[in-house]
Amino acid sequence: MIRAVRYLSRRQPLVLAAFVISTACTGYFGVKVWRNAVYFSDPVHRATPISGWMTPGYAAMSSGVEPAALLQALELDPSVRRGGRTLSEIARSRDVPVSELLDEVESILAEERSGG
Repeated sequence: MIRAVRYLSRRQPLVLAAFVISTACTGYFGVKVWRNAVYFSDPVHRATPISGWMTPGYAAMSSGVEPAALLQALELDPSVRRGGRTLSEIARSRDVPVSELLDEVESILAEERSGG
């Protein structure tokens, strides 16, 4: 194997670089998928009450609902998922109490879980 690495580093450096980068990316995304699978398979994390600190995506995933469905129901851009605003920030931007938005989110999630 060391021979192959030496050969590739001398004669085919781009092939070696592509292999190293693809291996690193596979490992990175594989770990992310594994972490999410382990985290959300725990019933404690699936039964978390909806709170203002949650993002819509987190609230949806912890309730077993597709995040895009909640984002669409809240009239938010589904393409902005990672690092999105919390439910408290969304309530503040809409000038509504956080408790009102949380009630809306809970009713949307209940409807989606029931097959709505």
